[in-house]
Amino acid sequence: MLTPMEIADRLDNLDRRVDRIEQILPTLATKEDLRQALENYPTKADLAEALENYPTKADLTEALGQAFARAETNARILHEDLVEKIRMLGESRPKRR
Repeated sequence: MLTPMEIADRLDNLDRRVDRIEQILPTLATKEDLRQALENYPTKADLAEALENYPTKADLTEALGQAFARAETNARILHEDLVEKIRMLGESRPKRR
């Protein structure tokens, strides 16, 4: 059983808690505030539509493969050209005895 002093202490504590809650409540967003804020964000469908024109991983992999193939072809051509120039230089120099 609580004494009158304990009851008074508990009521004072409760009163202080209610005062703090009353100060915080006006600053909290309502459901309508949240609904309005969320209207400014794109939906999943909006994002899907925006991403339709971006290349897929498969598209990028294919483009990268093609780029490597072209680079390999160019490297072979340059190598063959260099080998030919070296051969020509070797043939045009007088031979040592």
